[in-house]
Amino acid sequence: MSKATILDARTLVLRAGARTLICDLQLDVREGEFWCVLGPNGSGKSTLLHTLAGLRLADEGEVWLDDRPLRHWTARSAARRRAILLQGHSYAFSASVVDSVMVGRHPHLGRFGWPGEEDSACVDAALQCMDIAHLAARDVTGLSGGERQRVAVAAVLAQDPKLFLLDEPTTHLDLVHQVALFRHLSAAAKGEGRAVVIATHEYNLAARFATHALLLYGDGRTYAGTASEVLRAQRLSDVFGFALEECSDASRRAFLPQW
Repeated sequence: MSKATILDARTLVLRAGARTLICDLQLDVREGEFWCVLGPNGSGKSTLLHTLAGLRLADEGEVWLDDRPLRHWTARSAARRRAILLQGHSYAFSASVVDSVMVGRHPHLGRFGWPGEEDSACVDAALQCMDIAHLAARDVTGLSGGERQRVAVAAVLAQDPKLFLLDEPTTHLDLVHQVALFRHLSAAAKGEGRAVVIATHEYNLAARFATHALLLYGDGRTYAGTASEVLRAQRLSDVFGFALEECSDASRRAFLPQW
């Protein structure tokens, strides 16, 4: 049985000044899929995620969310369906960790609504998932970079979307929390019918958890498909401009740089 399409990018063209970053991209993201977007710095990963989230318009083509053009969605209704984690998230004002994560519930509250039991439960689950429940009363401005990143990710998890769009979510995270995040998102996609699109440089995490991958070369070219098809040593070497070698056994794959 075919799974429903959540996000659909049709003949997408993205430019940065005179440069064409992405040309004629067709992207069909369905329930249960975990997409990793990989490419070198400046290849358009953040630009693509901003476009898929509706934060910028495509130069050509269109993005559809749930079989409806994204431009027809209101900001609130779209935020109930998809969540975006921006790169370089910062906290300019003092607030507790729990209040910062509760911001993720804002799209689900009425104009003058107050958080209820369901909202608190979502926040508690997100705090536990990102291993920051013990920091709930702390001020976010006094946390380390990795702890602040986990707060930002927890707010996205608390938003409880059908579609996650995450730009470099493992920035500043140590290995145990990188793996925990990818494992949680993979389980959410497989077990709850959600969809995940992550921009990342972590090709080994992508090889371990992604169902699909998209390579951006930065000159308009893209390559998309299942993770097993796309994530090959030669393709990754080409896109990153550095030789990688694949090491694998019956159940695992990893790529090692050829120093």
